[in-house]
Amino acid sequence: MNTYLCPLTCHLLTLPYPIYATFKTIESPNKHAETQWLTFWIMWACTAIIQSMTHPILYWVPFYLEINVIFLWSLQIPQLHTHTTCKLYQTQLKPFLLCRQGMIDAWLLHCSQAITRWVLHQALYYVNPMHILDLFKKDKHHHHRKINTNTNMMGELNLIDLTIKFN
Repeated sequence: MNTYLCPLTCHLLTLPYPIYATFKTIESPNKHAETQWLTFWIMWACTAIIQSMTHPILYWVPFYLEINVIFLWSLQIPQLHTHTTCKLYQTQLKPFLLCRQGMIDAWLLHCSQAITRWVLHQALYYVNPMHILDLFKKDKHHHHRKINTNTNMMGELNLIDLTIKFN
């Protein structure tokens, strides 16, 4: 089923106002407005995740993107905000996240550490090891020491690798 709106048009219709309103909220001392827009962005992100996972099915729902635009507009209107966004957040999302908060935090920490290890591994693989050793081989006076490449190179690379693994 084709709809009249494409996803890009949907974003162009639903995102400029929240982006600008969020900017204005950040610049103001109003805590209620901050809560409103943080809740909006949480709900928008959840909607985007659900849409990306169910796109092959939702594509066939007639006027789905139009319905989505109306739903996202309803999240933006202050009068409807308390009835739509806050109610969905308080009754559905908040309890779901609260009971899984520890597991989510542990998973995020694990992912962060895995990404850090991967980036450092890539850096060690693609960057000249002599440059890395030059960074670690500064003496007290911040002058570079000359490295004996014949005897110490492999031992020092293993030491760097161990340092990265345990930090």
